[in-house]
Amino acid sequence: MSAEPGGGLRPGPAAAHRLVGRDSELAVIGGFLDRSATVGTAMLLVGEPGVGKTALLTTASALAQSRGFTVVQAGGTEVEAGSFSGLAAAVVPLMAHADRLTATQHRTVSVACGLRDGRLPQPTRVAQAVLTLLGTASTDHPVVIIVDDVQWLDAYSAEVLSFVAGRLGGSHVGLLAASRTSPAGPLRWAGMSRHDVTVLDAGASDTLLRSRFPTLAPRVRRRLLEVAEGNPLALLELPPALTRDQRAALQDLPAVLPLSERLQAVFASRISRLPSETRELLLLAALDATADLRVLRSAAGAPVLDDLAPAERERLLHVDEEQHRVTFRHPLTRSAVVEMSTAAQRRVAHCTLAVALAGRPEHRARHLAASVDQPDEDVAALLEHCARQMIQRNDAAGAVAALTRAADLSPAPGERSRRMAAAAQTAARGSWQLTAVAQLLFHAQDADLEPAAALHVAAAAAIAMANGDYDIDTIHRLLVAAIEANAGTYDSSDEGLMAAIDTLSVLCLFGGRPQLWEPFFTTLGRLTPAVPRGLRLQAGAQADPAHIGLPVLAELDAAIAEMRDRSEPEDLLRIPAAAVYADRLAGCRDILRHQIAGGDEGRAPARATMARLMLWPDAFGSGRWDEADRLAADALATCTATGASAYAQICTYDLALLAAARGDTGTTDSLTTQLTQWATPRGSRLGLVFAWHARALAANGEGDFETAYQNAAAISPAGTLAAYEATALWVCLDVVESAVHTNRQQAAQAHVAAMHAHGLPAISPRLAMITYGCAAIAAVADDEAIRLADRALAVPGAERWPFDRARVALACAERLHEGGAGPQAHRHLEAALATFEQLDAHPWAQRTTQALRIMGVPCVSGDAEVPRANDVLTAQELQIAELAAAGYSNKQIGARLHLSHRTVSTHLYRLFPKLGVTSRAALRDALTAGRR
Repeated sequence: MSAEPGGGLRPGPAAAHRLVGRDSELAVIGGFLDRSATVGTAMLLVGEPGVGKTALLTTASALAQSRGFTVVQAGGTEVEAGSFSGLAAAVVPLMAHADRLTATQHRTVSVACGLRDGRLPQPTRVAQAVLTLLGTASTDHPVVIIVDDVQWLDAYSAEVLSFVAGRLGGSHVGLLAASRTSPAGPLRWAGMSRHDVTVLDAGASDTLLRSRFPTLAPRVRRRLLEVAEGNPLALLELPPALTRDQRAALQDLPAVLPLSERLQAVFASRISRLPSETRELLLLAALDATADLRVLRSAAGAPVLDDLAPAERERLLHVDEEQHRVTFRHPLTRSAVVEMSTAAQRRVAHCTLAVALAGRPEHRARHLAASVDQPDEDVAALLEHCARQMIQRNDAAGAVAALTRAADLSPAPGERSRRMAAAAQTAARGSWQLTAVAQLLFHAQDADLEPAAALHVAAAAAIAMANGDYDIDTIHRLLVAAIEANAGTYDSSDEGLMAAIDTLSVLCLFGGRPQLWEPFFTTLGRLTPAVPRGLRLQAGAQADPAHIGLPVLAELDAAIAEMRDRSEPEDLLRIPAAAVYADRLAGCRDILRHQIAGGDEGRAPARATMARLMLWPDAFGSGRWDEADRLAADALATCTATGASAYAQICTYDLALLAAARGDTGTTDSLTTQLTQWATPRGSRLGLVFAWHARALAANGEGDFETAYQNAAAISPAGTLAAYEATALWVCLDVVESAVHTNRQQAAQAHVAAMHAHGLPAISPRLAMITYGCAAIAAVADDEAIRLADRALAVPGAERWPFDRARVALACAERLHEGGAGPQAHRHLEAALATFEQLDAHPWAQRTTQALRIMGVPCVSGDAEVPRANDVLTAQELQIAELAAAGYSNKQIGARLHLSHRTVSTHLYRLFPKLGVTSRAALRDALTAGRR
């Protein structure tokens, strides 16, 4: 909304939309209208330019009209500050009621409003006549006068209207005005009630931007939210001022955002009145990202405080001499300063700042790049060097921008293509600007690409394809061919080669087939002088932990201990990746959390997301399930927003495991279906493994052991730990437990033997506990089962994995009860139940409770005691009845209780008469009524 000449108000872009984040202001306006209609009142809305005062006035006008008010609107304008248009706009629409004015009053108002010629009357006389006119006009309907931009009303109109505003008590008239915040303030309106209109909070700002511009790329939206600082006008006007490529994040946003004409008018009006010396300093300050007063002094070559004073008085910036800081009070003032300068002025300013920032290479490089308008190899090389430094400190987006600009400034076509290829690879791996990769690769095309550049191109293309609709085998084949054609001496310091190898490992993981790993390990074997430590550890402990992970564990422990002080940036993700299946993530928590919280995720979303995905197994295994939920959900949001669909499958898998553990069958089914639908056409075995694991866990929790076995064995057949199948370490308990419950005793024992053969107990306390627990439930001899169960649950450190420990305790207790070891079984079940209830692992808690009932042990869940049996049913009949009442089929009940489905049917036939029912549908009520 903005004021028009003549005092009317025209709706702006937001007028047709519901105001976002203004519930409290709308409540204030509603109260104002209530008082206006009954006792008369006046109120002043005060706020910074663009904060939404006019939008509130427009809404107030519509609301008043809906309540039967007569609404008149007025406003001041900068252009007509010397006229009386504000008064005329407020009064002339009411002149139809002027018949009750005296002749003198009628003439007074007419002259003041320019309707008649004559000598201008005193403002107080005009105000008294206007009050009479308002009283007449409000006889049948209440009246509200809405005045925008009172800071620009001419002095005469302001004096009349402020006089009227202070004397509306006892009438049916309201006056609602709005003014910008200014150093002096609208003093003559000081007697009115005042409401300060503040900027939108973060949530409302985000909602407004998403609703009006839903297609903005996430990192662009984050930048706009940061720059707008909750200013609604800025939120609505900044996106249209960007190019289409900038809105889609195909092109990096400039350091200083462009302004629309409307925004420039709002934020630049006070700048144009400043002295030329002040404007020159403001341009230097606007282009200097350091906000350092010492840099400004050095660039100006003279004292600057006196020349900055006019801008300070206009509240455009703040100077802190003690901290040597000079900052703009609003980021868009900075944009307005830049917008008002010419290209030549900006180049001179950038050149001046480059000299002043000689000791800060990155800032100097940026300014030099902005000061030249033709290719310059020296500047391009400096930018490329700075881009490497940005990558080291996790600023992938900044590196992409620097490399792209370096390519633009490269005189030689080969250098231009090489730098553009590096930008594409960085965009694909670091900042996940996947939509921009294709454009960058197009500009990197060159028939004579150097090998390193060709490998950068291949790696970037492979990442983009893997997150698209291409099958893994095809991408893998193309990348292997590119490596073989361009690797040369297989030098491990070759950035392009190492990028390609990293990408190849990702393809191998998602492909999930041993033959895909063969060229990867062949390439590692050729690297000279040696394979980097982090890559070597990751290749062993993540790719195939059951077969080649054990020999690297000692080195992995040393690497984790040294990671904070000695690791390369790449190792800060490689080493935690190696720690995932070795159960050593606890030692990596601080490093991973720092990579999330230590920088701007919008600059390197890939690294922050991967850190979340590596923290997830630690949070889930440690029983911090709410944290695990947040980690997976946040990671999935980033993957979805950036188009990283391959990594989104890991997030989906994590959420599916959580749902399975909690007994949320519907969510588990939905997420695992998504996994299989993504994985099948792309040939991604890993996606299928994710789905099988979640389904196996869910089925085991529900006691559907046949389904659990089929899914767990699909990952790693009983009796084997499949090569290059890391998830095999996570489903050992699922395989053995479901095999035992489905009478596959030999399969269960073969799997236990395989776990021992591969040295799982030596990898971690968790795997030791699970190995001995599996051995206990698969044991033939009862005394052996008791010994192994005690050994499993006594493993030092295994308590760090509460869910797994409770599962082992439950499985062992069921086996011990079969062997007649009741007291030990009861103890294990009670400990397991406490853990499951604390975790809200509902199906597992239900399984444990039912096991206690079978054993005749009363158990307590929450505050209500659960009785041990119905008066008329045996313990086994009660268990069968409860499962049938819960909706389980005879086959599912039999699988849970080790009975044939025919035996289950016989039991149901016998227990129906005992409860006085004839169908399953009536069982639940009968069980509730028949309990003691």
